[in-house]
Amino acid sequence: MRKASPESSRLQFLKDYDAKQLAMILKGESPQVLSVILPYLEPKKASSIIEGMNEDERVDLSNASPSSTSQPRGPAPSRGRP
Repeated sequence: MRKASPESSRLQFLKDYDAKQLAMILKGESPQVLSVILPYLEPKKASSIIEGMNEDERVDLSNASPSSTSQPRGPAPSRGRP
């Protein structure tokens, strides 16, 4: 069982809304805000919200997602040792 983080407990109230209500609440929020909130929603609700976005909004959201800004995984750079 996952331990609740402080962020997830603060966003717990979002579970009380259906997808249409959430879409109205989140309308106009930046892609960065959405990329933080959507992962905390039930997958069907998050999917419904994303499906309601136009293509540009979806692209902006994917560019703002934490996974899109993570550094590539590969060998760690050497620290002065040959």
